[in-house]
Amino acid sequence: MELASPQYDRNEIALLSRWKDEGRTFWIAERWRRQREWDEVTTSHDWVDGRSCPGLARTVEAIAALPPLKFGTADDHRIPPSHFTSVTLRGPAAENAVQGTLGGELIVTGVNSWWSSAEAAMKDCWTAEAPSVRGSSITPRMASDAEAETFRTRVPF
Repeated sequence: MELASPQYDRNEIALLSRWKDEGRTFWIAERWRRQREWDEVTTSHDWVDGRSCPGLARTVEAIAALPPLKFGTADDHRIPPSHFTSVTLRGPAAENAVQGTLGGELIVTGVNSWWSSAEAAMKDCWTAEAPSVRGSSITPRMASDAEAETFRTRVPF
């Protein structure tokens, strides 16, 4: 997710992974966030454990209800306003589906509505401590700005 304006911008990358422990399947989200307000830049790295946050499972389930991927025509061009949000989802396509990236700009698209709901559902669930699975803390995949940038720019599966 990217939010941009002349004085403020925020980039977030969230990786969702499915885990199994003691016969139970659950989701874990790892997030890297870079935020700039005027000249001050802060970064954070945090987690949501689906075992203690039911909002994470609801967020993942809601992905299936997003509108199908569509391509625009030569006449479909928009100039975003100076303050806009852009959300991109990347992941494996469902069986018999076209592989692609689903994205949206501006708050009126389904993808952005999904992300707004996701943020609200997980707002109080984020923590700086990595979850533990089978007695060991999960190894971060985005422990640095460079690792996070790799995920932000990578081609879908």
